[in-house]
Amino acid sequence: MLPKFVLRILIPLSWAVIIAYLSLMPQRSLPHPHWFNFENSDKLVHLAMYAKLAAVMYRAALIRTTVSIRSLLLIVMICGVFGLFIEVMQERFTSDRTFDWIDALFNVIGAGVSAGVCKLLPNKIFLSHYKI
Repeated sequence: MLPKFVLRILIPLSWAVIIAYLSLMPQRSLPHPHWFNFENSDKLVHLAMYAKLAAVMYRAALIRTTVSIRSLLLIVMICGVFGLFIEVMQERFTSDRTFDWIDALFNVIGAGVSAGVCKLLPNKIFLSHYKI
């Protein structure tokens, strides 16, 4: 069994790797279901992916009973910087993807909303269901 502190780092890091992989793979390789084919549907994907990243980072930061507002802002900032980094990587290293400020904005919105919801929920929900 891995030590708890390793899991606290490994889970958010794994989610960040998944986001990077999906964000940098060719767009034609991604599934495009017909029911999710509307204008700017990718913005919802950005919102959801970075909301999940912020939630797993929040859980990793939740050592005992609370996460400070400063830590919460740091989580959102880390997600935002990571999102900007991925957008730059898309522009520079992929042939069919471009930098998009709106995508970066939705990354931050998703992380911010998720971090806020996590802060509002009782911490015992996270502590009892996710034992790390």
